[in-house]
Amino acid sequence: MKYILIFNGCPRSGKTTFERALAEKYNSLIYSSITPIIELTEQMIKATGNEYLNDFYDFTACTKNFRYRKLLSDMKNALYSFDDGVCINSKLYEQVLKFIRDDSIEFLMIDIREPKMIQSFIRMLKIKFIFPYNFKVRTILIKNAHNELFGNISDDNVEDYQYDLVIHNNSTLEKFTGEILEGFIQILKNDYESQATGVYSIRDR
Repeated sequence: MKYILIFNGCPRSGKTTFERALAEKYNSLIYSSITPIIELTEQMIKATGNEYLNDFYDFTACTKNFRYRKLLSDMKNALYSFDDGVCINSKLYEQVLKFIRDDSIEFLMIDIREPKMIQSFIRMLKIKFIFPYNFKVRTILIKNAHNELFGNISDDNVEDYQYDLVIHNNSTLEKFTGEILEGFIQILKNDYESQATGVYSIRDR
């Protein structure tokens, strides 16, 4: 069973927790499309030599306040518009190559917030991998009870896409990484063995 799973969800929805729980059970790769933007932003801010900026964006603490999230969102969307997604998709493509070249890796989990970039990545997969490969691609939205707005188009528009699976994180951590995760895995197993497609919703009962 090999899958490229594209995860999305608002901050603190539980994406990373869910991905790590899945990776504990199966050999997996986890990558976020924001990683190259974070690296680029850190380099730019550090290059200014401005102590205020370096203190304001505390990279060592790995914290993302509202301003920093908006900066990352603006930078990512500006770069995407500048080169039509070439830079971001090339980084994602590198992860896909690692995935398909190693038969022991069952899941490649990729975080992409922006619906247009999800579409672009899936389109890239269809173009680059025109011949049949033994993996499937599925999009997953993780939702929780929080309806907080973050003030940037990347975080605030995550639901503007038709996902293959919707996982509701509205229970305890134990159930989220236990029963709900197991239900998710069973759906993937059934899906992998069939040609059926459809929208699934997984929630605590």
